[in-house]
Amino acid sequence: MINMIRAERYRLTKTKGFYIFWILILTLIAVDVLTNSVGGIGLGMGIPEGVTYSKDIMFLSTNMNFYFFLLMPVFSIVIGEFTNNIVKNTISSAVSKSRYFIYKYIICMVYGVLVFLFSNFLFYGLRMIIHPANDPNGAFDVFVSRMMSQLPLIIALLSVFIMVAFLLRKGAAYNSALMLTPFLFMLVVGILGEIPGVKDSNLLLKLEKYELSQTFMHLGIRDTILDFSNFYRNVLIICAVATIGSFLIGYYTFKKRELQ
Repeated sequence: MINMIRAERYRLTKTKGFYIFWILILTLIAVDVLTNSVGGIGLGMGIPEGVTYSKDIMFLSTNMNFYFFLLMPVFSIVIGEFTNNIVKNTISSAVSKSRYFIYKYIICMVYGVLVFLFSNFLFYGLRMIIHPANDPNGAFDVFVSRMMSQLPLIIALLSVFIMVAFLLRKGAAYNSALMLTPFLFMLVVGILGEIPGVKDSNLLLKLEKYELSQTFMHLGIRDTILDFSNFYRNVLIICAVATIGSFLIGYYTFKKRELQ
């Protein structure tokens, strides 16, 4: 296993995607810190007007960015080997299908979680250095607590990404499906909101409440939602189902499907 991890690290760091990935993340953090602002991808309703929070908490509320960032390492780790047609050789010569899938799953999970934690801690640390007095961060324990509350969501997303990568095996299909999904979801919600009798339905309100960018925002800020404990419990249940379900689907599908 150690040798496989070393080989993966060597292969990953030799790709252009690895450096593009880190340049994008570090650029976003640098721009946010230097301009003392927070930029992110929000597809939902956004933060209520007239309400202000410390910049570190605002940064957490925009962690929807990681939905798009974390597509890249899964692409490099999983899709890359299918594209280069080396999966069959690896499995036939060294490992079984089961071991191969679990190994890739663990690598993607560990790398993705480390990226998420490192990026958020880096933002907090740089702001402490550059803006120590004029616009200080909030309490560190609050920042860590709220960041960790988002971790199950990150794990669930990574698990779904890995499943889709093993199911589709093609870079174009993988990127198209996952990059368009959040926008298509909001399009459907928007259309449903225009239909009489559906606009104020309980189902539509729940879809809006648990939309991905809204969920990241609520977990980061928390003041934007009533009965947070009930909301967070539901998020944990959804994440657990998504994580376990996507793992099982990806695992058994890959075991049974013939390699090309």
